[in-house]
Amino acid sequence: MSGYSVIVKKINLAVMEDKELAEHIKSEAEQYIPFDINDVYLDYQDLKTNTENSEFTDIMLVAAKKDVINAYLEMLTSIGLQAVVVDVDAFALENSFEDQINSGQNFILIDIGASKISINIIAHGASILARDVVMGSRQITEQIKEKLNIEAEEAENLKIGGQKTGEEEKKAIEEIMVNNCSQWILEIKKAIDFYASNYPEDKISRIILSGGGSKIKGLDKFLNNELNMETEIFNPFAKAEVSAKIDRDYLAHIAPEMAIAAGLALRPVIL
Repeated sequence: MSGYSVIVKKINLAVMEDKELAEHIKSEAEQYIPFDINDVYLDYQDLKTNTENSEFTDIMLVAAKKDVINAYLEMLTSIGLQAVVVDVDAFALENSFEDQINSGQNFILIDIGASKISINIIAHGASILARDVVMGSRQITEQIKEKLNIEAEEAENLKIGGQKTGEEEKKAIEEIMVNNCSQWILEIKKAIDFYASNYPEDKISRIILSGGGSKIKGLDKFLNNELNMETEIFNPFAKAEVSAKIDRDYLAHIAPEMAIAAGLALRPVIL
């Protein structure tokens, strides 16, 4: 599910009842959420950062577009299913990487899908900022297809470096790649800059890349160079027990695309 989340810092619990806190969060949300507040469902969670000496705590605020959620719920209802929980993609991505979250490192999870990018910054074992950007790797495939006048399947293969090309085609593809990936970099930098302005002492050490777009040839090196951060492609099945019936090469090929699905599968549901 597409969504947006951010930490609202230093809420004084000592002067607020639960109802007052809910009203305060809604009023605060307008300055943090980049959508019309009437068009989103809001939720929040107390991160319990208050201490014996201070009643101030940090709140994780989450928003998701009503029209998106309602469309999913209507679809499920139409086939006789009832949703018991709705999760944000960025948090599902966090679930799939959970065993490394308490490693003491601060890092950014980036899942590049066909039509959107999920960004989740993790610091001190918790999500600090999560947002979705309406961009994705499909637009690169479409642009290569139109530029070279070829079929979509061939364009997809060229995008991930699975097929050789002539020098002229190679130059055209590189230009398309750089133009699109540079736009992605700008959006990622916005999230990093927001984080840095609130946590200037806590540097992000590395980028964890997933999604179908992570398979674009050279993307990890491009991000490394542009953001000056160690970048690695995530395999959510690296520590999983795998049946002998499953083709290991196929699993390795699709693994980056399955990060969000794996995180959803791992999410506990409390009824």
